[in-house]
Amino acid sequence: MTQVKENNTVKVNYTGKLADGQIFDTSEGKEPLEFTLGQGQIIPGFEKGLIDMKLNEKKTITIAKEEAYGDINEQLRQEVKKTELPEDIKP
Repeated sequence: MTQVKENNTVKVNYTGKLADGQIFDTSEGKEPLEFTLGQGQIIPGFEKGLIDMKLNEKKTITIAKEEAYGDINEQLRQEVKKTELPEDIKP
C-alpha cells in the first residue's frame, strides 16, 4: 500500500485541538485541506505526523509548540473591550 512521502500532494480531514480538548480549527463541514508536503505550507509537526501514513488511515498527532506556532508573543497581544466587537461575535 502506498505511504505518504515528502513532495506528495495530499488531502486531509483534520480537527485541531488544544491540550484541554478545545477545538481551534477543523475541516469538518468543509473540503479537506490539500497541500504538498515539504513546501512549508503547513506547520512542521503536522507535516512530520503525516509522513508514512496510508490512504484512509486515521491518526492522532500531538505537536509540540516548537513544531507548531511557538510561544505566545506578548508584544502582539491586544485587549479589546466586548463593546468594541461586532454584535454577531460572541466571545
